[in-house]
Amino acid sequence: MELVEGQNLLDFVNSTADKKEVLLEGLIWEIFLQIVLALNYIHVDKGVVHRDLSPNNILLEHNMRRVKL
Repeated sequence: MELVEGQNLLDFVNSTADKKEVLLEGLIWEIFLQIVLALNYIHVDKGVVHRDLSPNNILLEHNMRRVKL
């Protein structure tokens, strides 16, 4: 498993709420689409079922442009 410099999705959402900031819709869609595409890849192409999908297991790199499961 590679090291991901960043935080998990739950911490990101909580820290955003703690700072009283609003998540932009475009960023939400970008994260969502990457999660769906990753799940499709591992399920359809690799035949793996991710059995522990939660915001704690979705990692966002510091720049938040790449999502890792």
